[in-house]
Amino acid sequence: MNKIIIKTDGNNSIGLGHVYRSLNLAKELKNNNIKVIFLTKSIILKKIIPKSFTVKNIRNNKNDLQKILDSINPKIIVIDNLKENSNELKILGGKSKIIAIDYTGKNKKMIKFGINMLYQKSGIRGKNSFSGFDLTILSESIRNKNPIKISRKVKKILVIQGGSDTSCNTPKIIESLNEINEDIQIDVIVGASFECWKKLEKSINNSIHRVKLFCNSKNIGKIMIGNDMAITGGGMSSLELCCLGIPSIIICGESFENETASLLAKKGFGINLGYNKKISKEKIAVISKELMMNYEQRKKMNKMGQKLIDGNGTKRVSSIIQRMIK
Repeated sequence: MNKIIIKTDGNNSIGLGHVYRSLNLAKELKNNNIKVIFLTKSIILKKIIPKSFTVKNIRNNKNDLQKILDSINPKIIVIDNLKENSNELKILGGKSKIIAIDYTGKNKKMIKFGINMLYQKSGIRGKNSFSGFDLTILSESIRNKNPIKISRKVKKILVIQGGSDTSCNTPKIIESLNEINEDIQIDVIVGASFECWKKLEKSINNSIHRVKLFCNSKNIGKIMIGNDMAITGGGMSSLELCCLGIPSIIICGESFENETASLLAKKGFGINLGYNKKISKEKIAVISKELMMNYEQRKKMNKMGQKLIDGNGTKRVSSIIQRMIK
């Protein structure tokens, strides 16, 4: 059996998006008779990754890393992190091919193979790299769901700012929707690394709308498709909503997310409000109201979302890796 390593990390400051994306890819590779071993510096992975996969934690010394690599002898090492230490990259690429997903580190020239879905401009480019929204790695809970049908009246709005919401945008968004005097329900999704609890609880208690909170849900797709539109971050959640055809307003939680949000908006999916820590509640409310009232715009977003991301990206990325192994 061919063996590969997936190196990824996650915590409260950088979120867990890379970890869950890596897990979705690992499941697809396992279905194709490829053994996947996770390599990480984050202790939390052993709580997230199923026991059917091996997780090896590395310490901050090159000898430890080299011993692990020698014991596994992988043909391919997949890196799903924004950046890596240059010295570690040299060790990782000593005997194996490295393919990096959405890698934007300053030392990206050290990596020959890249797959870019979020960062198609700033990621690894070149003849050995692949870019496009059609490569989006999704969970089964998303890709097995049918896209939504657009209703004339918006009854439910989803608020999702990534699993960690490091900018604490979720409470502000909930509060902004108090400016909308329509009978709506707000679904809120937060992940295991979310920490802005006091502000969130206050915003929910003060909301004039019905608010349903979902924390660390294992079936996000089921929650998403119950909504008519969404206010999302610019990370993987925006691509999940795109695949499901859910019209979205994008508020970037980090400056680098603006690259993805801008490209989605340019192609006809989503309204990008960019990265702005001081974005007003009034502006969020006005844009939300406009999208709610614009049935034709929501229909166009719905069709374009399905066109951009068809749900087969996980299989495409798995196929690329399998070709590299051969």
